[in-house]
Amino acid sequence: MKEIETEIDSRVYETAILIVDGMSETQALDKYNAIKQSIADLGASFISEELPYLRELSYEMVRVIKNQNVRFDHGYFAWIKYSLSPERVISINKKLALDEEIIRYVSVKTVAENTTYTKPNPVVRAESLINNDDEVNTPEQVTAEIVSDALANPLD
Repeated sequence: MKEIETEIDSRVYETAILIVDGMSETQALDKYNAIKQSIADLGASFISEELPYLRELSYEMVRVIKNQNVRFDHGYFAWIKYSLSPERVISINKKLALDEEIIRYVSVKTVAENTTYTKPNPVVRAESLINNDDEVNTPEQVTAEIVSDALANPLD
């Protein structure tokens, strides 16, 4: 068995894959596992992943398969986050580009931590929701009042 040396210059990458929808869930999972195995064969250490699931695409995508344009409006989406050297990521991208069962893919450099974005909620004090006439203000009214106060009294 050949041992793979740990790369000192390894970086964290995330590869997102969109697999054609003309296969069953089991076949899509097998395809994903084959891709993951080819990444592991290059010496990657895995950080996290999401198994493929069928989803509707935001817009129609076209992929050339056997010299014909094939249109897709659904596909199996999956991603893998791993640590690997940049040169080896290039070879992964070449394999994915040649695979006709892959609609699209993208590999990006990222960080090992969870990078899920959540929309921040504005903080509004409860007493600011009640005006002097004992009527309840909406959060939009309170936000507009805070903005107008900030514009009227800028910081020095």
